[in-house]
Amino acid sequence: MDTLYFSSYIGLIHCVDISKGKPIHCTAQRLERHNRNVFTINWFNNGQNCITTSIDKQVIKWDVQRKICLQNLKTHSGFPYALDSPSWNEGQLAVGMGDNAIKLWNFSSLGLVMKKKKHHDYYESTVFWKGLQGKIEKIRWHPRREGFIAYGNEYGHVGMVDTFNSKHIPFKNYHKVQAAPYIDWGLDMTSSLEDSDMRDTLLSCGRDGVIHVYDAEHPNVPPINLNERLQEKNSDWFISLGAIDSRRCIIKIDATARFIAIGHSNGLVEVYALTNLKVVYVSNCQRQLISSLDWKSLDGKFILASGSIDGDIAIHDLGNIDISSLPDVPIPRTDPTALLKGHKRGILDLKWSFHTDKLLLASASEDNFVAVWDANDQKMIALFDKHRGQVLSVCWNRLNSDVIFSGSEDRFIYEWSYLDFPGSGSIEFESTTKSGGMMLSLESEKAKSKLKKEQYCLVIANNLLDGKVKSVIQQLVADSLTDEQQQDATVIRYTQFWNEVEDRSAHQPENLHELLYGDKNDIQRLIELEVDALNTEKAKLLTESTCDVKNDISQGFDTKLAMDLMRCEYSMMDKTKVHQNSTSVLTDWIILALSPMVGKQKWIELMLQQAQKLESLQQYHLAASCYIACSHIYKAIDTYRQHGMFREAIALAKLRLPPNDPVVESLFADWAKELQKGEQDTLTATW
Repeated sequence: MDTLYFSSYIGLIHCVDISKGKPIHCTAQRLERHNRNVFTINWFNNGQNCITTSIDKQVIKWDVQRKICLQNLKTHSGFPYALDSPSWNEGQLAVGMGDNAIKLWNFSSLGLVMKKKKHHDYYESTVFWKGLQGKIEKIRWHPRREGFIAYGNEYGHVGMVDTFNSKHIPFKNYHKVQAAPYIDWGLDMTSSLEDSDMRDTLLSCGRDGVIHVYDAEHPNVPPINLNERLQEKNSDWFISLGAIDSRRCIIKIDATARFIAIGHSNGLVEVYALTNLKVVYVSNCQRQLISSLDWKSLDGKFILASGSIDGDIAIHDLGNIDISSLPDVPIPRTDPTALLKGHKRGILDLKWSFHTDKLLLASASEDNFVAVWDANDQKMIALFDKHRGQVLSVCWNRLNSDVIFSGSEDRFIYEWSYLDFPGSGSIEFESTTKSGGMMLSLESEKAKSKLKKEQYCLVIANNLLDGKVKSVIQQLVADSLTDEQQQDATVIRYTQFWNEVEDRSAHQPENLHELLYGDKNDIQRLIELEVDALNTEKAKLLTESTCDVKNDISQGFDTKLAMDLMRCEYSMMDKTKVHQNSTSVLTDWIILALSPMVGKQKWIELMLQQAQKLESLQQYHLAASCYIACSHIYKAIDTYRQHGMFREAIALAKLRLPPNDPVVESLFADWAKELQKGEQDTLTATW
């Protein structure tokens, strides 16, 4: 039967019989699983199976005859900012996503007592998004209540999700700084806080330096400020802290909820006992902001790892501390138990392994690498280098202690064993200047033909191997070929080109007409030359002219834009390339309209930049509209507030924020103060 399959806008894949004169819609044959437009349908196995991709970020493998989904891969549209594995389901991994969601990935059924299916789908996952806002950058499973996971988002908000009942539970108060707070479970703190309700607590530390203690059983109750309680218990220590220019920025509680470690912006690390809130350990061995902390309990000893933004990792052994006899003002320790050096950029995540016979620590870094360290031997034993962006998070596999999950800005989550990626010493980066080898590798991407690509590859290999490739080829030619054979055109192409290739880019002008009749790489090079010429012409006009260029369209912007889109080059949408002082509003809106083809994150980035620009031009309503469009409601409210537009701010807050949000009350209070300045006492009393 001749059939036609096509997708509707809601994701249904319809089937139509076109074998007869009039098309017949086969309702019983349609495929139902996608919920947005389907992009592609790829057939295989003689039409019995197909794979579909959709805007809903799902890749689905179908059994067409039975109309069932054989496998469903839910891809990522945002960065995997955080990873955490629950103790009650060892085959599950929670992922805090940059697209307002928490994904539960059931990569294995071995962790389940009751298995649902005979054959497990490795990519099976569930996404929770209702009620969540912004990037979910921090997540933490509850250590005792199954199904409960806490989160912190980019707006400073903290909440919980009951994954068993698909229920979102936000906490009433939040951090006022636009950054995701670090979170951890404090469990029972009734004695230390002298509050009988604090039997199940969640702690958060925001960029504002404040540590909140939430009552997980009563999320609408305002949190306790832990900083104030710590100061009451450690007054002498806080007096000495007052002389230090620093703020608290990260917390981590050990698995037994006995200690809380606090990292500072100046590299200071504090440890307090959660039983009495007394300071038990202080270290100042690091000098940069502490960006990651993790605890390990082994043989009755508590070991803390702290990573900083300079790439160093310090190991602190608290096993010999006698909590019963501690001074009121502890002496900061300048030498850690171990200092692990190797990363070239900041540490973004640290996780101890689940091994009970060894101390292995995984570190994720901004340098795109994941390293595994043996803390006992104080050396790197593994290095994972497959990510193509900053590695944001790591998590060890509870089912296999040698396996690690790592998530990166390249939107990939890798599952890998540290035994398969041995490494030692420091992380080395390829030089971009030695012998010109790497520079030639860049030029090879712009080669004019397949032959030139091959020649460039040989030159690169020759440079990397200190000239051995060239000498071996010349020796083989001399020993194996006759004089006549050496003059063959094919042989010459691969034996007598060295100087020509090395000097080509520097001494030989490119023939534009030759490029036009070349292959895909030649056209790529032709467009690059054209864009370079337009940039040179514009720079010349700007240098010669004494007035500002008001319209980029007249300066060849439209031509450059079209050429960049042809070659999938989106550098024009880089916020560093958009001139903040330019008055070319048309250019700005054109770039904004095209930015979704790069991705949602780039569109939001440019919208926020456009909002700031419009605000500087006193276009406050347009600026607020841009903030609202990308769900930055609080920023839109602040824009109105800062410019005295309280009516608009209050209207927006009441329409878009929860009924009991404290922002509404603060807006009325600020409005009253503003009216009081104008001696409008009657209205002030009303508000």
